[in-house]
Amino acid sequence: DGSTLTYSITSGNTNGYFAINSSTGVVTLTTAGVAAINSDAGVDLTSLPLGVTVSDGTNSSAQSNVTVNITRINDNAPTIDTSSGSTITEGSISTSTVVANFSASDLDDGSTLTYSITNGNTNGYFAINSTTGVVTLTTAGVAAINSDDGIDLTSLSIGVTVSDGTNSSTQTNVTVNITRINDNAPSFTVNSGLTVAENASAGTTVANFTATDLDDTSTVTYSITAGSPTASYFNINSSTGAVTLTAAGAAAFNAETAGADATNFTVYVTASDGTNSTNSTATVNITRINDNAPTIDTATGSTITEGSITTST
Repeated sequence: DGSTLTYSITSGNTNGYFAINSSTGVVTLTTAGVAAINSDAGVDLTSLPLGVTVSDGTNSSAQSNVTVNITRINDNAPTIDTSSGSTITEGSISTSTVVANFSASDLDDGSTLTYSITNGNTNGYFAINSTTGVVTLTTAGVAAINSDDGIDLTSLSIGVTVSDGTNSSTQTNVTVNITRINDNAPSFTVNSGLTVAENASAGTTVANFTATDLDDTSTVTYSITAGSPTASYFNINSSTGAVTLTAAGAAAFNAETAGADATNFTVYVTASDGTNSTNSTATVNITRINDNAPTIDTATGSTITEGSITTST
């Protein structure tokens, strides 16, 4: 009927995302619309409603509504937002002990994140919950941390990566520190007495002791066992375990009692790591020397009679 129709957007364009050709009714995106749809900040847009009305200058149509659906693409890698290691104590851990936590996010709202250990787990000491990012110990991990064989573990590093199925985060590393406990007593590897002459002087080395401790940080010290029967006879170097004679010991070694010269003495030693201790003994043998001339203890004469004696008298 000769009317000129004019199209206009009458709802759904509060943010100015759309422009409409008033003559043709073709709707296009504005610069703001392009930016909003391409943006992954905040809540990703998945659809936008749009309402259009047509006017002939006098009368207007009812509003017609359409929906613009948006297909999202996975174009962002996850990021690990928080990560933390821990300090754990030898002997107080189990497979349920949490040793690290990781938390990640992804700008692509619909992404499902999967956590995995990508470094520091060659020996299989750790397990990670692929959904939550919580890291716990495995049976092997508990055994290795509690073990005192070889070099005691004092820390372990673990690296984790997060994937959204298409893209992966950069690896994030944390450290699990291990507090060692002193739970082993020293063990003697050498307890050797020497053989010395009876005239040995004070300061003469008469025995050697060596002890080791499975707790790597322990310092072993040596002492003559308190209350032992020969304690006054010996001194010991607290660091090296070398035993020497005291003046009393030298006198005891040199003492000579008819028919009962001492041929050995036992030395009693304690090794301590400050918490635990172990005792050991060694025998010190004495070489007796012939350093005394005989003595005539008794002598008697007699009275004999001429003519009453023989060669056997």
